[in-house]
Amino acid sequence: MTAWRIIKKSYAEIYKNFSAVFIASVIWFLTAGIVLFANFIGINAIIVGQPIWMLPFLALAVLAVGPATTGAFYITNRLVRYKNVSIKDFFIGSKKYFLKSIALATMLAIVAIVLFFDFSFFLNSNSLWMKVASIMWLSSLIFFSMVAIYSFPLLIELDRLDEENSIKNIIKYSAFLTFKEMKFTLFIYLQIVIYVVWSTGLVITLPTLLIGGVSLIANNSTLNLLVKYNVIDRVPGPKDFSQ
Repeated sequence: MTAWRIIKKSYAEIYKNFSAVFIASVIWFLTAGIVLFANFIGINAIIVGQPIWMLPFLALAVLAVGPATTGAFYITNRLVRYKNVSIKDFFIGSKKYFLKSIALATMLAIVAIVLFFDFSFFLNSNSLWMKVASIMWLSSLIFFSMVAIYSFPLLIELDRLDEENSIKNIIKYSAFLTFKEMKFTLFIYLQIVIYVVWSTGLVITLPTLLIGGVSLIANNSTLNLLVKYNVIDRVPGPKDFSQ
């Protein structure tokens, strides 16, 4: 499927499976979203020199974000495979990939934070050359964000294929798909950014549709490429990624 067909398929499935997307998003928001928001406040307080009583939330985020995100991706992975889903699937996915999801989320967060601070440092420098060089860090951050699109879907799919779903392999295969399908991935990335901005801007959709929609688009994109490269068979259903 082309990238545009993937986006059309994803939005159609968000509409058709609204309740499942809603459930995945709300549970994720209640378990991980609020923790992330608390961390944002806590880190900001640390930066400006205020009391750091919210610092423990950093440890809580490590334990909550990875499993919760995997739980949401597990639900939408079943959706794009045309399988029945229920609330318990969120917790099945979170439990099944608990430790690896923590490791994956931690690694992704550390790399993203380092790239962001490098970009900010170079951009705010008084040197013109360093300001120009900040473009390199911004490009690296965008590329890494594109790689991250495939990471959680591959955590699930490599396990289903009985392949070693180590963090190293997940990142390696994610980077391969990004390099190999740069135009496709860039289009999907931009569509996800638009979806995130839309979800955040409307406020009410932030806790109710954000992660469910993002994970569904990411799962569709990943399965589409895995079918294209004959890693998995065609997914049974009206939209089997064959067109």
